[in-house]
Amino acid sequence: MLFRESRGGEKLSPQGLSMFSLVSFAPSYNNPYPLYAQGGLSYEGAIPTRDKDKAMVGFGFAPYQKAAEVSHTVFLKAGYRARINGFTWVQPFAQYIVQPAGTTTVANAAILGIYMNMDF
Repeated sequence: MLFRESRGGEKLSPQGLSMFSLVSFAPSYNNPYPLYAQGGLSYEGAIPTRDKDKAMVGFGFAPYQKAAEVSHTVFLKAGYRARINGFTWVQPFAQYIVQPAGTTTVANAAILGIYMNMDF
């Protein structure tokens, strides 16, 4: 955690700013994206009365490799995870993808969507 909110007598509040990251590798002989890396920030409790909600922003990068062609794809992401109750949340999100398929012949893509999760 990069920053933790202090809440009265609580020593370790779950609210605050965190960082996330992921790096994955795959064999390039059958995968046009042999490397993918992403990172971003998540803030739990950004809205005062919504202590368990999370606001997130992220960035992803994938070099594209197919035969002699080498390029890249860039992902920009943002979302807000609203906790409905102890086992359900809803997360609207936005994504912008620069050079999908690693080439400029495919137009950039803007995506709006929503996730929903229920824990059993």
